[in-house]
Amino acid sequence: MAEESDSESLEEYSVNGSIVLSDDQLREEVTSLVQRDNCEERCIQGKAAELENFSRSLSHMSSREKKQSVMTALAMLMKMDTAARV
Repeated sequence: MAEESDSESLEEYSVNGSIVLSDDQLREEVTSLVQRDNCEERCIQGKAAELENFSRSLSHMSSREKKQSVMTALAMLMKMDTAARV
């Protein structure tokens, strides 16, 4: 039953024009992000699972939802970084 609803939701996203990434594509995207990490402290190293989950959720969102989600995540990370310095 869950497989049926999963395939229906995937079809719904492809009909709506969103891009649904496969597991291999997600791993490639996350690997690329980790390799391009410009943070001197290697901030995203060891966070592959979190990045993969975040990327997977983004692949199911509209452009507007993606922008809002990324901006919210960045704002939260900035607050956490500031709190860690205090």
